[in-house]
Amino acid sequence: MLELTSPLLICDIGAALHGEKATWHHMVESGCATVIGFEPEEKAFAELQKLGDGYEILPYVIADGKPGTFHLNHFAETSSLLPTNRDFVKRYQALPDLMTTKSRSPCETKTLDDALGDRKLDLLKVDVQGMTLPLLEHAPKVLASYPLIECEVEFQPLYKDQALFAEVDQFMRSQGYMLLKLQPPKPIYFEPKTFADGNNPRLGQTAWSDAIYVADHDKIDELDQQQLERLVVLSLLWYGCYDFACSLMYRIDRRFGTDKLLRFGEAMRDGTPLSITIGDVTLTLPSFWENMEVPG
Repeated sequence: MLELTSPLLICDIGAALHGEKATWHHMVESGCATVIGFEPEEKAFAELQKLGDGYEILPYVIADGKPGTFHLNHFAETSSLLPTNRDFVKRYQALPDLMTTKSRSPCETKTLDDALGDRKLDLLKVDVQGMTLPLLEHAPKVLASYPLIECEVEFQPLYKDQALFAEVDQFMRSQGYMLLKLQPPKPIYFEPKTFADGNNPRLGQTAWSDAIYVADHDKIDELDQQQLERLVVLSLLWYGCYDFACSLMYRIDRRFGTDKLLRFGEAMRDGTPLSITIGDVTLTLPSFWENMEVPG
């Protein structure tokens, strides 16, 4: 029903790529995707080279292309090119210790456009601790091909001089994107510690989330059939956005004279398996989903 001419090309900036629990392991292992990642540290870079087929690791820090300072924090996942906003985080539980900077080191950065060259992405995932906006602002060529973009956004100023969600969203809209969804936001908790139940949804302040952007309605109409089908496959396989996927199939059918939405609807109604071809691999849904955890 859906036929992609080659594996999905995914670029993941800022995430751990090694180990069977890595985000894209199942998609790469099944032959559905190729993943580009980045690791500037020499020993870690050499280790990631052992990942083998399906992964391409590049030795760069991706940002705005300017010299920077990397702040290594006590909790490594909070490390950033931006300094911790101590005046803000001191008002919250755990953050002052987690985000205490252990060391600082100068580094060179490269823009995503320069790092990728002529590669055309299907999905860009960005997790760069406060640097989302400058990274995207310096990737006009990548953005112009309208991949699906999942980027971490903050609602509170955890880092000095960082752009918050409102600014990221305004920029993305100016580039012809629309917000598809926000993943469940993560809270931070006020000092002093007066409640022990961190799972109570009434507690805490919304701090960050992952925002998922796609081409807006006008730009979607400019995508070719293969781009649209690749977006359908990502929507179905990874994000479970069935209504958006159906909307895309409806557009494909109207523009290119196909019957993908009808066939998808019949399969859902009758409970018959769906086949998706990605390069040399044919997947059958829903059995493919049984082996992976769909976020959201």
